Amino acid sequence: MITVSLLAVGAIALLSPQGQYVWNGPSATEVALQTEQARSRDLSAQLEEMEAKLTAPRPQVGDKVQLARAEDLKTQITELEAKLVQTQQELGRAEAEAAKQKDAANLVNGTLKATRERQNAATKVTTAQIADLKKQLGELTYKVQNPKGHEAPPVTASMTKADIVAASQLFGLYTTQSPFDYGEFNGVQAGVARNADVSGYFQSWDTDFRPDAVQEAWSRGQIPLLTWESQSQVGAISAEAPEYSLGSIITGKHDEYLRKYARDIAATGLPLVLRFNHEMNGTWYPWSEVRGWDGKSINGNKKGEYVQMWRHVHDIFTQEGANEYVAWLWAPNRVNKIPSQPDPANFYPGDEYVDWIGMSGYYRPGDPEPTFDNTYGQTLPLLREATSTKPIFLAEIGATEEGGNKVQWINSLFEGLARPENADINGFGWFSLAVTSGGEGEGRTTNDWRLDSSAPSLRAAAAGLAATGFGKPRE
Repeated sequence: MITVSLLAVGAIALLSPQGQYVWNGPSATEVALQTEQARSRDLSAQLEEMEAKLTAPRPQVGDKVQLARAEDLKTQITELEAKLVQTQQELGRAEAEAAKQKDAANLVNGTLKATRERQNAATKVTTAQIADLKKQLGELTYKVQNPKGHEAPPVTASMTKADIVAASQLFGLYTTQSPFDYGEFNGVQAGVARNADVSGYFQSWDTDFRPDAVQEAWSRGQIPLLTWESQSQVGAISAEAPEYSLGSIITGKHDEYLRKYARDIAATGLPLVLRFNHEMNGTWYPWSEVRGWDGKSINGNKKGEYVQMWRHVHDIFTQEGANEYVAWLWAPNRVNKIPSQPDPANFYPGDEYVDWIGMSGYYRPGDPEPTFDNTYGQTLPLLREATSTKPIFLAEIGATEEGGNKVQWINSLFEGLARPENADINGFGWFSLAVTSGGEGEGRTTNDWRLDSSAPSLRAAAAGLAATGFGKPRE
């Protein structure tokens, strides 16, 4: 029997049948960990050097801002190093247990193998995050080394609006901080071994247009997808917001804001996809019209006002020159969960006002089957009835881990996308976030929609993307 012992540096020595110890070298995982730690130390050193430059006495507007950003990067690196140490310790404990039991098979099978798989996945994600920090460091260093008046080259888009409208096999992602911070976004891309084409984010009407969001997305070769909500807080799930009623928009109460927003888009000169006031066929947003089961008004709105509102905003964008750059995405909610609500076609503004159509559609807790057809089968025909000329983008999708069927649903998703009858589906945007909702205590629930919520889910997504060709190959 071969006896296993754990060496201090985390590598493995084996006792041969002749009684001699054979040095087997550090494991691949240990080498990867040590490499990432070295990269982190190198990045920390660069940050310290940059910090010294920032604190040097020289007149430059924004030094305090740059210094704060450098501190933030330093904190992120510290967290990454701690994560690497933690996973290294997990690996060490597993190897120590294998040595204690004198069971060499554990080095290949069982707990240790699973731990190594998790560690390899974690190392991939950490590598991507450190690469993103290096990119940010480079941008920050440029600002430090170039006096005021010397600006970085302008960001250009690799696609026109027409190119975007005609594009296909698009893989989109929403993550917690993107497109303002790409650490998590890059981690998901590394995990699925595929780069995203689309970077999704949200904005409400309490803020002006953010050129930096669009610029950051295009600097990475990604199409910006802005979900734009006519309410005062992003993601607020409340149907009551009288100041943003459909009538108030139609009659011009918000025209000044809308015109400035449109002018800012035109001035930025970069294309984007605008998913405007989505899920309008539901009852939870202030731009919905009426409740289907009793006809009661939502937020003081009337039937037919959604289309009027959309056209009013679209016309303003045309007048201000923004529609040269904006691809309009009309996206109701899947109808399975709201059977009493009107047909989505009732809210369709018309082909001349829309470039893409789509929907929000999740595999949720309690859904009967983890299949493409269960999630999208009832809604897709309704979209195609609304218009037969527009590409369909599954604008916001995800799947819960609850019930243990996420891998099956992901497999079915890509099978469905590959069917000839779904050739008009040009892509999807995966909502890769964990969301907690409900009240306090037992009524509070968390759905982990993330693409990388588990190693099996990540592997299923990677296989599906590779097989169907959605997304871009990683360099």
